[in-house]
Amino acid sequence: MLFVVNNVLKIKKSAFRLILSAIFGALYALMVLFIPHVILLGEFVTYIAVIEIMVWIAFGKSSIRENIKKVLFIYLITFLLNGMIDIFHVNDNMWKVLFIVLTSCSVMTVGIKKVMEMIGKESVRYIVKITEGNKSISVKALKDTGNHLTDPLTNKPVSIIEKDILYSLIADTEKKLYVPFQSVGTSHGLMETYIVQQIELDGKRYYNTEIGVFEGQLSKNNEYQMILHPKLFESGGK
Repeated sequence: MLFVVNNVLKIKKSAFRLILSAIFGALYALMVLFIPHVILLGEFVTYIAVIEIMVWIAFGKSSIRENIKKVLFIYLITFLLNGMIDIFHVNDNMWKVLFIVLTSCSVMTVGIKKVMEMIGKESVRYIVKITEGNKSISVKALKDTGNHLTDPLTNKPVSIIEKDILYSLIADTEKKLYVPFQSVGTSHGLMETYIVQQIELDGKRYYNTEIGVFEGQLSKNNEYQMILHPKLFESGGK
């Protein structure tokens, strides 16, 4: 279950920490099985404490919100695994239990990721209207919390848009700026950017917004053509 949480939440902790945490949980289970009278505070309270310790061993320190998310995922996965074992009535065979657990964990990892992706896409998708001079265009955009691109000169957050779309709006390409960036497969580079007059999303207007030019498509099947910087929303708009 720890490996499922690690993969689903993309925590990327070492396998050693996960195994160490799993060993701690197994030792607790053996203690409950063979020495039940050592649980002085009650099984429910002790179980919560053990899960917290396992989370700390496996994933290290985290915020209260992140900690609650990890604990809830562990409870959810444990509940689902127990249900799968009961459905197939394999409690009496260790190898069958191991097969069901491994298969269920693989299916749950893929399934939960897909559900989270679907929920995430729906919750952060916007229709953005960009205005420059007398021209306006509307594009589908995605808010990306992983976008930290900032212009070091203007200190403006930089959203990203496909080149062909922005060029259909911008008439004077001599006004372009360049922002240093780093991405997968590219050690360092310069991204062409423009400060547009206005963008409008969610009923709010944001003025003099800096937008970077991306060569090619940002998404498969043209699901969105623009990536919004999360700090853009913090400015409030008007």
